[in-house]
Amino acid sequence: MDLPFPCHTNRILCLTFFSGRPLGLPAAPPRSPRSSPRRRSLHRGPDRIAPPLLGEAAYVKPSVGLQLLREEILGAAAFDDAFRTYIARWAYKHPTPSDFFRSMEDVSGRRLDWFWRQWFQENARFDQGIDTLASAQRGDTNVVSAQYSNLERGVLPIRARFTFSDGTTQEYRYPAEVWSTNSRRYLRRYR
Repeated sequence: MDLPFPCHTNRILCLTFFSGRPLGLPAAPPRSPRSSPRRRSLHRGPDRIAPPLLGEAAYVKPSVGLQLLREEILGAAAFDDAFRTYIARWAYKHPTPSDFFRSMEDVSGRRLDWFWRQWFQENARFDQGIDTLASAQRGDTNVVSAQYSNLERGVLPIRARFTFSDGTTQEYRYPAEVWSTNSRRYLRRYR
């Protein structure tokens, strides 16, 4: 579990040093590694991972997971605070992945079992979209209903940007917990 920490920390340091864009890296965050039947849980010994996939499984996927946790799920301040606390608690000891998971949940105050399970213990796929948009006039107010869908097993926060006829945009962010009662559909109404 310690292998992705240097990758993740180096990315944050580069972002800080090079004024928001790491040298040699694309401006957008890297996409998660694509799933395939050959890729398994990260909780496997390196001798049990096919050599061509070892670098991706040991460095890339966990580092992308930490980046996702920091930038999309917890936020930079909460993640950094929890990460510093984890380092202080476990310096010069032999932590397990479970110790990292518990420390991050404890300090952030968020339940993250769904994230640990789908990103580190399983190999869930992620596919979210908007199924339907419907507009209805109610008095003087236009009400838009958006039905978000989750087509695969993995759940992530929802980020939606609506562009209006006058060219303005509005962004909405919903935590991954919106999928807790129905993991396939999430209906939201906007006024």
